[in-house]
Amino acid sequence: WREKLAARTDVVGTRLTIDDQPCTVVGVMPPTFSFYPRQTQLWILAGPSSKPPREKLIVGTFARLKPGVTLSQTQNEVEAIHRAVQQHDPEERYRTAAVFYLQDQFTFLASRTLRTTIGLAASAVLFLLLIACLNVGNLLLGRSLTRGSELAVRAALGSSTARLMRQLLTESLVLGSLGAVGGVAIALGVIRWFNRANPIELPVGSEVRVNLTALAFSGLLTLATVLIFGLLPAVKASRVDVNSALKAGGRSADRQDSRQHLASAFVTVEMALSVLLLAGAVLLVSSLYRMENASLGFNPHHLRFTSLYLPADRYPNDAARVSFYKALLRALDRTLPDKRTTLGSELPLYGGGSSVLEIDGEPGRQTAEMNDVGSASIGPRYFSVLETHFLKGRLFDDRDQAAAEPVAIVNEMLARRYFSGENPLGKRVRLRNETHTNPWLRIVGVVEDSKHSSLMHEMSWQTNPLLYRPVLQAPTEQFVLLVRAHNGTVIRGVEAALDTVDSRIPHSDDLESMESDLSRLLSFARFRAALVAVFAVTAILLAAVGLYGVI
Repeated sequence: WREKLAARTDVVGTRLTIDDQPCTVVGVMPPTFSFYPRQTQLWILAGPSSKPPREKLIVGTFARLKPGVTLSQTQNEVEAIHRAVQQHDPEERYRTAAVFYLQDQFTFLASRTLRTTIGLAASAVLFLLLIACLNVGNLLLGRSLTRGSELAVRAALGSSTARLMRQLLTESLVLGSLGAVGGVAIALGVIRWFNRANPIELPVGSEVRVNLTALAFSGLLTLATVLIFGLLPAVKASRVDVNSALKAGGRSADRQDSRQHLASAFVTVEMALSVLLLAGAVLLVSSLYRMENASLGFNPHHLRFTSLYLPADRYPNDAARVSFYKALLRALDRTLPDKRTTLGSELPLYGGGSSVLEIDGEPGRQTAEMNDVGSASIGPRYFSVLETHFLKGRLFDDRDQAAAEPVAIVNEMLARRYFSGENPLGKRVRLRNETHTNPWLRIVGVVEDSKHSSLMHEMSWQTNPLLYRPVLQAPTEQFVLLVRAHNGTVIRGVEAALDTVDSRIPHSDDLESMESDLSRLLSFARFRAALVAVFAVTAILLAAVGLYGVI
C-alpha cells in the first residue's frame, strides 16, 4: 500500500491487474500482519477463476476445529475427500493430504532457529546475572563485615536486633535499587543505540526491545540478592558478643577468615561461569568464521538476481516456455551486451533434494542411497556467470536442444557417491520421486560442489548430490534471472529485454543482491555468536572485578 500505491487514502475500491487478472482492493492489512507464506504482500480470493497448473497446485487449507473435534477425526474426513478426488484424477494417487496443528508447524520451525538462539541468550543472561549477583553479594558481605565496630556500638547503645536488621536491609535495598535502575538505564541506551546503528543484521521478524517480563524477573532477582546478602550479615551481627566485638574493633580473625573463604568461593564460581561462557562464544565465533570463509562453490560478489514466473495460460507447455527462454536470452544479449547473464530454476544457496538417482544397467544401485538428490534447470553460461569451477567433460551448448538426447551435468558429490572409482561421463541416469520419473539423462560433465543452507544445520553449510539439466530440455514455469554486475542499474536492461519478449511478465523493480541474501542467511549465526560473545566478555570483566576485590 505504501510502496506501490503511495499510501492513498482512497485505495479501497481501486481496480488493479495482478498476473493479467483484474481485481478490486477491498482492504489494507497492518504492516505487522504476517501469516503464511510469510513473504506474502497481497491476498486474492481463491475461486473457480483461480486455475494454476495442476502440477503446481499445492493447497494449504486452514480451519479452526469445533470444540470436541479431534485431529484424527479431521484427518479421516480429509482422506475421504482426497480419495474421491483420486477417482477423477489418477495423478492424485501420488499426492497426500496431511492434517496437523498449525502451532506444531510453527513450533518446529522456531525450534530450529529462534528457540536455539533464545535458549543460548537466556543461558548467557542467567550466567551473567548470577555472576553480577555474586559480585553484589561479595560487596555487601564485605561492607557489612567492615562495619562490625559500628554495629557493636549501636548494639551497646541499645539498638535492638530488629532495628539493626532493618537498617542493614534498607541500605542494601537502596544500593540494589540504584544498581537496578542504572542497569535498566544502560539497557535502554544500548537498545536505542542498537536499533539506530544496526551493527548486525537481525533475523527477519526479530525485534530488540525491553520486555516487561524480563524487567520483572530482573527486579525479583535483585530483590532476592539484596535480601539474602543483606539479611545474613544482619543476622550474624545480631549474634555477635558486644564486648568482644568492641575489644577487637569489629575485626576478629574468625570473621575475616570466613569472609575470605566465602569471597574466594564466589570468585571461583564467577570464573567458572565466565570461562564456560567464553568457551561457548569461541565455538560459535569459530563456526561463524568457517561459514563466512567457506568456499561456496560460486562467487556471490556482484551477483544479482530476480525471480520470474511464466503464466500458465500464455505458456501452457514446454514448447512455449522454450521459445520464451530462447527469445529472452537473445534479448538480454542485446540490452546487456557487456554483462554476463543466465537463467536457472534454483538459486544458489537454496539446495537440497528429494529424488532417488537410478543408474542405467544397475537397477539395484539406488536402493542403498538416500532420496537426497536435487536437480536444477540452467541456461547457457550458468557456471561462467556463477564462477563455478568446471572439472571435466563439456558444458551445455547448441547441441542440447529440446529434441536432442537428454543430457545432464552432475556435481562432484554425486559423482563421488554414485560413481566412486569410475568415470561418470557417458553414464545414463534418471531421477525418481514420489510423483514422477524423469527420462534417462546422459552425463556429459562434472562441476564442483556448491553449498546450501538448511534449517536443520544453522551453523554449517550443507552439500547434496545435484544434477543440472539444460533449460531447453527441462523448461520450468518459475525461474531466476542471474546477472553478474557491480551495481543494480542493470535492471533497466532486464526490463527492456522482458518488454521485448513479453511485457506482461511480472517482475521486481530492482535486482536483488546475492551478497545481501547471503548476509540474511547468516544473520542467525552472526546474531547468536555476537550475543554470546558480548555476554562472555562482560562476564569476564565482572569476574575480574570480583577477583580484584578479593585480592
